[in-house]
Amino acid sequence: MSTKRPLEKPQFRLAVPGDIPFILELLREFYRRAGAVYAGIPFDGPSTILTVAGVLAGGLCLVGPSSCAGANFVAFPYNHTALVAHVQFWYFKNAREIAIFEALCDACKVAGATHIWASSHAPGHTIAKWYRRKGLSECESEHIRGL
Repeated sequence: MSTKRPLEKPQFRLAVPGDIPFILELLREFYRRAGAVYAGIPFDGPSTILTVAGVLAGGLCLVGPSSCAGANFVAFPYNHTALVAHVQFWYFKNAREIAIFEALCDACKVAGATHIWASSHAPGHTIAKWYRRKGLSECESEHIRGL
């Protein structure tokens, strides 16, 4: 008989404004770990706070013990009957909490979204491969440069 207990699933909940400092610290860590690869655009705390507050006000945001995920709802530009949950951020520190992405998908579907739209780095990047395994299709690549 095994003495191992099954791993408990992380508990995710809807974020509230009081969670903004927690989310800000997670996103600051994400940006640092990503190497600030966004065309050399530096992280800005006040801008990130506004982004998170905007998601809380008009989209959907979840938090877990060491994770966060948030999406805004937008009409698809070429078919307004499709309501797309555009992922603005998601990050997890504990490997079990990668499940926050699926929790975000489920919550967005319940809220009326018909599709999820998430970005990743180059197609060979780990998260891009993970998205494909989760059934997300690549539709465009994003490109950015300083002006």
